[in-house]
Amino acid sequence: MDITMNCKLVLMAVYLLLVGFLISCEGQPNRQYDYFRLALRWPNSYCRSNNCRQTVPQYFTIHGLWPQKNDGSELSNCNTTEQLTDALLNNFKSDLPNYWPDLSTTYFEASKGFWRYQWTKHGSCSSSKFKPSQWVERAITLTKTHDVLSMLKKAGILPNGASYTTSKILKAIQDGTSKPADIVCNKDKNGNMYLFEVRLCFDYDANAITNCQNKARQCDAGRNPIFPSTPRPTNITTGQSAGFN
Repeated sequence: MDITMNCKLVLMAVYLLLVGFLISCEGQPNRQYDYFRLALRWPNSYCRSNNCRQTVPQYFTIHGLWPQKNDGSELSNCNTTEQLTDALLNNFKSDLPNYWPDLSTTYFEASKGFWRYQWTKHGSCSSSKFKPSQWVERAITLTKTHDVLSMLKKAGILPNGASYTTSKILKAIQDGTSKPADIVCNKDKNGNMYLFEVRLCFDYDANAITNCQNKARQCDAGRNPIFPSTPRPTNITTGQSAGFN
């Protein structure tokens, strides 16, 4: 075999290796994020430690749709030119107050700062995939199709002021979604512990539900969180927006 043929064979082998490498990497770009976490909060628990308006929804509402990295690194305030403008928010005027309310006010205009803050801090880190309006739409759609309160009620976990084990709560959500979730607890000024949030995980496209870590976060070991039936009474000037985190 002459030198020319040897070179051709070597070049062909290199080409095949390169093609194989590209195929293996296809669909695995250097992603800005890896998956989403949909944080749904129980208003009555939120209002035990935050200023709230007079009446709040009696179902789980959106806290945020947060892009996450598999390695656990923090994603926030990512660089993007995309803005969640008033005009975009006005397109969701019927859904945002119901599914993603600012619990401190009933005024739509006053709530815009809350939604813009969520985009700037969290949503901006998914701007390589979603425009702001798409990100808002996905959060609302996922919440509409995953009724966490119904899942808990089906398991006998009722918002009646009783306490329930974290394992029972986590199992109820996994039974309802077929995937493990996470829950978060919070405390009032007296140290009472409440079921605060349920967090569901979704894939890169914010479409298919995936595995969370099946963890109870900020919940004291050996204590069962309360599922409160009413919010803490507050005296807040309506129109003042709060809850930016």
